[in-house]
Amino acid sequence: MENEFGASAAAERPSTSPESGASGGTPEEQLAALLAKACTLADGLSKRTGEREVQVYEDQLSGLRVENAGLEDRCNQLIRQHAAMVMLFVSSERLHASLEPHEVATSIWEILVNLVGAEEFCIAVRDGDGKDAPLALVRCEQVDEERARASLTRDPLVARALEEGNVVIATEPSTVSHEGGAPGAIAAAPLRMTDTAGEAYNLGVIVVFKLLDHKRELAAEDGDVLSLLGGHAATAFVGANAYARLHRKVKTMESLMNLLKK
Repeated sequence: MENEFGASAAAERPSTSPESGASGGTPEEQLAALLAKACTLADGLSKRTGEREVQVYEDQLSGLRVENAGLEDRCNQLIRQHAAMVMLFVSSERLHASLEPHEVATSIWEILVNLVGAEEFCIAVRDGDGKDAPLALVRCEQVDEERARASLTRDPLVARALEEGNVVIATEPSTVSHEGGAPGAIAAAPLRMTDTAGEAYNLGVIVVFKLLDHKRELAAEDGDVLSLLGGHAATAFVGANAYARLHRKVKTMESLMNLLKK
């Protein structure tokens, strides 16, 4: 019994033999090893956590940079639109101050070149007081009259703009079937106005065939400029034509009065 209890107690006590130290070491050594292992694991976990946090911050920073770039582009776009609207306002003031049809056409030319960036275009108004009077060319810029006339009668984009009464911008190049096979219009802006009965009609149309080299395509703000220009140009032409007719009548009356005096 004594041997059995002695053996059992000896089995429960930690071994301090050299063999036991070689396999696991003393309790102090084992505790130190566990602490070192825990520190290593903690360092690895902290490093991985730090890397994830850095990646999250980098992703957020990248998103902020993209958002900032978008806001900057939008701000620059608004600045350009504001400048264009200011120039359009000044040009429209000059447009309405014109007393001759050719002066109105010159003002339209300046707006199309400076604000829209058009290189080849034409301006046409109805030759007569009727709403169905044929369109006559008032000015052609860098485009021959034959091509311009063909666009007024056969270009589907121009026909659509006149039918709908809105600015139409081409989404892809088109070709009008006339001599030379030149490309069709890229934009058309009807000169829209309202008669005394409140009915809207087209006094004429502006047709753009080609842009300047520095401009690749027409933007949304260009459509707004063309739409505003169409309305202002229509009333300006009406005023200029009325003034021209009145001026001719005054000259005729003055000539008759001079003859009567003689």
